[in-house]
Amino acid sequence: ARRVEVREEEIDRYLKVNNSEFEAGEQYNLTIIVVPDNNQLTFAARRHFRQIAEEIAFEMNSGNDFRSVALAASQVDGIESGDVGWIDVNDIAPEVLQEISEIRTGQHVGPIKSDDSLIFALVNDYQATGRVDLPEVKEFHLARLVLFASNEAGAEVIEEKMENLRSNIIDGADFSSLAKLNSHDNETRLEGGDMGWVAEDNLPFEYFEPLSTMQPGDISEVRTLGNSVYILQLRDVRTGTYESSKRSVVRERLRNLKLHNESVKWVDQLRAAALIKYRSNYGS
Repeated sequence: ARRVEVREEEIDRYLKVNNSEFEAGEQYNLTIIVVPDNNQLTFAARRHFRQIAEEIAFEMNSGNDFRSVALAASQVDGIESGDVGWIDVNDIAPEVLQEISEIRTGQHVGPIKSDDSLIFALVNDYQATGRVDLPEVKEFHLARLVLFASNEAGAEVIEEKMENLRSNIIDGADFSSLAKLNSHDNETRLEGGDMGWVAEDNLPFEYFEPLSTMQPGDISEVRTLGNSVYILQLRDVRTGTYESSKRSVVRERLRNLKLHNESVKWVDQLRAAALIKYRSNYGS
């Protein structure tokens, strides 16, 4: 699963749509009365429901208990009423939210015209919800020095050169200076090999093993990957921010989704290429 690549822009797209699930929000605990009021009703039915809405408003303005009025209104066919519990502000109609946000707990508003209904609402309670608890993410500040070999024969020469560079660094030579002079990695060479901060779950798979035993300031052993030879410098370790933890959770979701899709595709390919005979132990 760690070999499945999730690009940063994929995480950005996911968060653009779903970021609200990670952020602090607001909720209202409501009791409501919903009276139909739309053009699909007959003239007589619409006038009937508007008259009921006026009676509900009169009862509440007279100081009667909202829940008692709601219970009575619920006996009328077509009217919905009762406790709806906690509702996120994002799920409340804007015109209703505007009205209830201006009153205190225990107060009511209405009638409010919303789409095809007249709505009365009692605010039972209000709460600001905290951000979602997320697991801590470890981040590594890394630098790398990379040399490329043109073929397998040249790999031995490149490895020997890298061993010499590593020895020079351990003896006190500056990693950044040597990376600027020698590294073949166009992405990091001008920055002295600096890769910046990388979340643990976003480390290249091949980097994970050597870093697991390194301390800040350490230089990895010379390692080979395909036609490249590289060493890593661990510059620092820190606990990531809430934002990095959020991206880590999304990365894992997308990674699992990709892994599932690839697994399904692989099974389908096997089925298409194989002839499978099913035999029962209970039949001939």
